[in-house]
Amino acid sequence: MALVLFITETSQAMTSVCNYIHSDNANLRNGFYFICGKKERKKERKKERKKERKKERKKERKKERKKERKKERKKERKKERKKKIERKIAYVALFTSN
Repeated sequence: MALVLFITETSQAMTSVCNYIHSDNANLRNGFYFICGKKERKKERKKERKKERKKERKKERKKERKKERKKERKKERKKERKKKIERKIAYVALFTSN
């Protein structure tokens, strides 16, 4: 087996080297898989990080919605208590006027 060394400057050249290695040269493929595998692993890690960030954002939005609903319920309860007190006052005032 001949030792072939590829020195690439750009990612496009790297891609063409990887394609060449994976095409029909089994000997080269075995010797230089790490060049191509490195790029694939980088893509996979990038996808994984993207998924993780998406999950984190989803959790944060869920927490925010939960806080908003809690605030709304608190306001509603406050309004209900106020209405009950007003009704009691009106009832007492009605009773005392008679």
